[in-house]
Amino acid sequence: MQKFGKIIITKIMDNRNCEGQCDCGNIKNFNIYKLKIGHTKSCGCLKKSHRFKDIFNKKYGKLTPINFIKKGIKSFWKCKCDCGNEVTVSRNNLISKHTRSCGCEKKFGHGYEEKTKRRLLNKILLQDDCHIWTGSKYHHGYGCTSYKGKKIQAHRLIYMLYKGQITEGMYVCHSCDNPSCINPDHLWLGTQKDNMTDMIEKGRKVNRR
Repeated sequence: MQKFGKIIITKIMDNRNCEGQCDCGNIKNFNIYKLKIGHTKSCGCLKKSHRFKDIFNKKYGKLTPINFIKKGIKSFWKCKCDCGNEVTVSRNNLISKHTRSCGCEKKFGHGYEEKTKRRLLNKILLQDDCHIWTGSKYHHGYGCTSYKGKKIQAHRLIYMLYKGQITEGMYVCHSCDNPSCINPDHLWLGTQKDNMTDMIEKGRKVNRR
């Protein structure tokens, strides 16, 4: 039996056509000439496997394909967005960059951060130098709010909006020791050890930050 690419010829049907079995197990008819010149190398699974592999774990806008899903004759991928949400997107929409996020880019696009700042500032009470959060709070006194559809402590969000991103594992600490304060000038970034040292030096009990 002759083999061309992944195809083993199992039966000659006429001068032009044959029956063959692919390494993937599929059996179908092939054109003998196309097999001999290398135009046909598989039943089609080779192209499909390349098509699926070429986008796995690559970045398309804010989306990263993590799992292939077949829907009828179309190819779809479950993707993880930078915001944490998961969404199912067709391969064509990913490649063409027609879809770049789970929808958060449109929902939380230009001007969203400024609107969030105004929303937060509408919920403060000035007390000496502190900006006391008057919205809902966690049991330990830290303000509770939302950002891009997720709950977050108010003082952490204020830090992000006014001072920048918070490195994973870092604490947003208060120089004023008031957990309800969201004054950016009273917030500083430190490790758990920094927070513990600050707590000991000021003689206060441990609070999660």
